[in-house]
Amino acid sequence: MHTVLFGGAFDPPTTAHHELIEISLAAGARDVWVLPTPSLHAYGKNTSLYHHRWLMIHLAFKEFGEKVHIVDTQPDALTYAWDTVNHLRHEHQDRKFVWAIGADHIDQLDKWYRGTELRELIPFWIYQRPSHAPQPQQGWYLEPPHRCLVSAPNPLSSTFIRENIHDVEAIRSGLHPEVLAYIQEQNLFVSQNTTKILL
Repeated sequence: MHTVLFGGAFDPPTTAHHELIEISLAAGARDVWVLPTPSLHAYGKNTSLYHHRWLMIHLAFKEFGEKVHIVDTQPDALTYAWDTVNHLRHEHQDRKFVWAIGADHIDQLDKWYRGTELRELIPFWIYQRPSHAPQPQQGWYLEPPHRCLVSAPNPLSSTFIRENIHDVEAIRSGLHPEVLAYIQEQNLFVSQNTTKILL
């Protein structure tokens, strides 16, 4: 059985992320290890503070119990997937790791640090989204040991939620209720010139 490595900013974690974990476990994964990116993002992406994202991940996925583990990355260090995978493989030689990735990121993998080598180092589980499904007749991801899994449509991405944070009804279905409450309590994603979001 495999341990799925699920990396991302999770800013915030959404119901789409929750669904990916469900799909992974249903596909036979032993468990899922969530890898929140450090505050110093490898590709310059601005994110919320690490501790906010870690707490939201805990709230979003706590119902999975021991099936989901949050890996404490170095919050202020610059790290790449290649480094993380090699470290985890060395520290946990009894586990068979696979890397979770959305189909919409497949064409960006060659731009990752040692991305081509990474797909040789570890199998990828590719999660097909309705608008970014891999072409059925081509691609390295269609060959073993890689695997394609199908997810249901879920348009509420983290980006959509951040950009529509004032429209609670529009984003409610994309967030665990406790994550939404935490965002409101901490006033996350709201500019300094606006007021706190209300239910």
